[in-house]
Amino acid sequence: MTMESSYYRVEVTCQLPNLSVDSSEISLPGNSDVEKLTQLSTTVLLIGYDTANPIPLDFLLNDRLLRDSLQNHVQQYKLSTENVLRLSIVRKIEAPEWKASDEVPDWVSSIGSSRSNVAYACYDGIVRLVRDGKYNDPISIPGHSQPVKCAACFSTSKGALIVSGGRSNDILVHEIDQAPEEEIIFCQGHSEAVNSVSIESNAKRFCSGAGDGMLKIWSLDPPAMEGVDFSDKSRAARMGRRSKRSRGPLVTLALHQDSITTVIWCRKLEHEIISCSMDSTLKVLDINSLKARNSYSHQRPFNAIDQSAISQIVATASFDTKIRLYDTRVNQEVIIISTLTGHQQKVSCFKWCPTNDNYLISGSFDETVKLWDIRSPAVPLYDINISKGKVLSCDWIAENDEILLGGEDCLLHRFEVKI
Repeated sequence: MTMESSYYRVEVTCQLPNLSVDSSEISLPGNSDVEKLTQLSTTVLLIGYDTANPIPLDFLLNDRLLRDSLQNHVQQYKLSTENVLRLSIVRKIEAPEWKASDEVPDWVSSIGSSRSNVAYACYDGIVRLVRDGKYNDPISIPGHSQPVKCAACFSTSKGALIVSGGRSNDILVHEIDQAPEEEIIFCQGHSEAVNSVSIESNAKRFCSGAGDGMLKIWSLDPPAMEGVDFSDKSRAARMGRRSKRSRGPLVTLALHQDSITTVIWCRKLEHEIISCSMDSTLKVLDINSLKARNSYSHQRPFNAIDQSAISQIVATASFDTKIRLYDTRVNQEVIIISTLTGHQQKVSCFKWCPTNDNYLISGSFDETVKLWDIRSPAVPLYDINISKGKVLSCDWIAENDEILLGGEDCLLHRFEVKI
């Protein structure tokens, strides 16, 4: 049977504001694709559609984005045609628009943002803070003697809190306010490079993961800060005359058998921290019991993870070209709920959209960043081909609809994307 002779019963709904559909159930030929459905929707189905002000359309068939003909979609996802299929008309996300590419002194290893503050870490040992969109005038935050591998940012009522770590095995906490002086906390405890840091949502604590396989929890509460011990004169010279205090961790856990590559302090379940490691495990730590609530094993080591603040789905990378999505809320070993395919080399970083859990960006050693709708796992929405080297870090800033990416080309690229 040809596509032209195949017809499917479809219940049509509209997810566009101020618009509705004329007929809820129709029959569509198997060769219907996005182009044909757009023509049908704008001329027949949609009530209130203004052809003088066209809206780009997309279509969900049984909760999956349509990227092929109706018949091929049904076959690809093994949909039953005994029941009426569900077709939803949605607004199409437009392509990210380039805004600027700002030169930086070295590779960009990490980007962290919080409201109007953006912190990015570089291999020159300096973290730079951008305030209120002033990318041409960042604040340089020295202190590390070797390349910085991770940086997290938290906006405060007075300014910003920056936590950073790197190959020098230590962690620096900078409290930067409107005054020219800044306060520094020097955190020691890891015996190998600090790969990842994450701040609790109330900024009372932060966690770190390092090459020594240790997960540490640290206090950011000022009364708990310890005395100053700066016998390292070279470090004192790098930090200048700023206020300096040192401290040790609140908790140290030998959670993994190999290097921890990423830690995330959960936003919704604040008593949980998610970590991944070169030991090929992804673990969910219950902070109250200081035990792993769950552990997920994979055949490859994990090199990066990120959790959606909305759905709590965890995106993972495992030194290959795929992005695998886990639901860590269940207390059992779970099957990967989806796999996104499209990169040609190792996936190095990703970031969920802060306002819509269907969207995700990913960066790769193939020098591209991809914008995904997870309802279309086989085909990304858009490719961003601007980097001239491996992409090492990316971020998604909700406040100004901005995507940031950086890596080996020593540029901080900015794109506007409206969800």
